[in-house]
Amino acid sequence: MKRVSICIATCNRNEMLRRCLLSISQAELSDKYEYFVVVVDNNDQPVSEEIVNYFKGSMECVYDWEGIPGIPFARNRALKNALELGADFIAFIDDDEWVEPSWLINMVASIDKEGVDVVSGGVNQERDGKIYRKRYFERIEPRYIAETDNVIFKKWLAKKLAFDEDFAQTGGSDAMFFRRAIELGARIESCPTAVVTEEMPVLRQGMAWRLQRHFRYGLTHCMIERKLEYGASSLFLFCRAVSLLPIGLGESLVKLFIKGPEEAKEGVDRMMRGVGSLSYFLGIRYNEYKR
Repeated sequence: MKRVSICIATCNRNEMLRRCLLSISQAELSDKYEYFVVVVDNNDQPVSEEIVNYFKGSMECVYDWEGIPGIPFARNRALKNALELGADFIAFIDDDEWVEPSWLINMVASIDKEGVDVVSGGVNQERDGKIYRKRYFERIEPRYIAETDNVIFKKWLAKKLAFDEDFAQTGGSDAMFFRRAIELGARIESCPTAVVTEEMPVLRQGMAWRLQRHFRYGLTHCMIERKLEYGASSLFLFCRAVSLLPIGLGESLVKLFIKGPEEAKEGVDRMMRGVGSLSYFLGIRYNEYKR
C-alpha cells in the first residue's frame, strides 16, 4: 500500500490549524493508499502538540518542533519526517487552509502516474464571507512553478532536494524548490479538481499588505533566478524589472477606465514586482518573515 504524507508548517495559528486538521480528517482516499499528517511547529517553544494529539484518534498524525525560525527549516523537518515514515508521495498545504473531502483522492490520482512528478492544485480565498479565486485551473496543463499552499510530489524529489534556508526571512523557498525540481527533469501538472480554501484575514486585505507582497515577489524572483543553474542573466532580469514599470502603469490606467479600481490593482501589482526586482540590484532586502 502506498503512503501519502500531508505536511503542514505552523506558527501561532492554533485555531486555523485545528480547522485544517479537521478537514483533512474527513478526506476521502481509496483502499490502495493510506495517509498520515506531519505537523511541524515553527515556534520559539512547542505550542501545538495538544491540537495534533486530539486528531490522532481519527488519523495517523506526527507532531514535531523546529525551533529555528523560518519556513524552509520547518518544511525541511517535515520532509525528513515524511521520508522516515515511508511516504511515497508528499503533499503540503498551509495551516490557514481547509480542504474538501475529495481533495486528497484527486491529488493522489493525479500524481500516481507515469510522467508526472509534481501536481499543483488551485486555491480559493475566503474574504468577508465570500469566496474568490486566487489560483484557478480550467484543465490539466503543464506548469513551471508550484507552491506549497497546495501541492503533492513524488518522494524522489525529497531525497534529492531541500528547501533553501537562505530564503528563511524573505520567503520564496517553495518556488526555489520546484524550480530546482524542473532543472532535475521533474514535470509539473495542474489539478483542477483539487482545490483548497484559505482564510484571508483583515490585515491582509489592505493595499499596503498587497504592495509589500508583490514587492517581495519581484525581489525573490531575482534571487531565485540568480541561484538556479540555468536561471536568467542579471541583464535580462534588470531589463525585465525596468519594463514592468511602464507596462504595469499602462495596464492599471486602462483597467481603471474600463473595468474599475479593483481590476486596476493588477497593474499596480506588476509595477511593485518591477520595483522589487530593481531593489535586488540595489542591494535592498525585504525580510517579510523576520522574527
